[in-house]
Amino acid sequence: MMNLALHSQLPATPDVVRNALATLTGERDKDRNPVVRRALSTEEKTALATRSKELDPFADPGTPKKKGEEITAMLMGFGGASLSIDEARLTAVQYARTCQDLPLWAVARACGRFSRGEVRPEEVGQEGKLNLNFRPTTAQLYVVAAAIAKPVMEERYRIGAALRAVALLPKRQLSPEEQAAEAAAIEASRAAYVKQAAAFEEAITAERTGRQIEAVRRARDMTAEHIARDYRAAGLDVPPWQGDMPPASLSLMLSLGWTITEDPHGKKILIAPRKPRDPGPTPRRPESKDLNDEIPF
Repeated sequence: MMNLALHSQLPATPDVVRNALATLTGERDKDRNPVVRRALSTEEKTALATRSKELDPFADPGTPKKKGEEITAMLMGFGGASLSIDEARLTAVQYARTCQDLPLWAVARACGRFSRGEVRPEEVGQEGKLNLNFRPTTAQLYVVAAAIAKPVMEERYRIGAALRAVALLPKRQLSPEEQAAEAAAIEASRAAYVKQAAAFEEAITAERTGRQIEAVRRARDMTAEHIARDYRAAGLDVPPWQGDMPPASLSLMLSLGWTITEDPHGKKILIAPRKPRDPGPTPRRPESKDLNDEIPF
């Protein structure tokens, strides 16, 4: 089937379609649907659907064979003297693969513009002069064809968005009673959040405190085990705990003057250091007036 878009101009957009597309806000609702400023009329929806069908031929990618024919004709125009028809067809396959997602109409128009030398250097990102005596690269052909297709593809996309869009109704002004109820609900929600945050912080603090207490208990038990090991290694009984505190270490006891000895039964025991003997009161030193009293003259 012949692609009519190859031989016709893109029809202008009707005003009714342009006005309908202008209602798109560019936003989406909570369900990701496009949003329009107002509900579209039946006439506008019908015009949008008609315009979409009108643009269908201009969005048709065509077949690789048809694209190859259009590209081959362009290539032969550049390399007729050095490029055979078979070579041109093989080369056209690479061009067609590069442009496979573009409409056939746009690729054909791009080939025509390159053949007629109408492409400007800035269109293909070329600084300075573009040598139009050589065939374009695949990238250059794609860029020009994509620019030709862009208005059509964008309009079809916006038509589809407008046809499935939803209109958001303006927010109704709340009455004083409704405003008060909304404020109360917000305050209740805030209070519930504060209460929940406080409970969470309390739980975190309790868990942290519990971990610290457990760490202290484990450290105390490990210290007590080391102390007991030293007593047993010296052949002594392990002294009892004082409440929640383990006994003093053997090294501390020895440094305070305690000594290890044996009782009459040969059992090793710790002996407390002897208290120093009390020498009694120190004699009072006679004062000079006392000595004077003893002088007989």
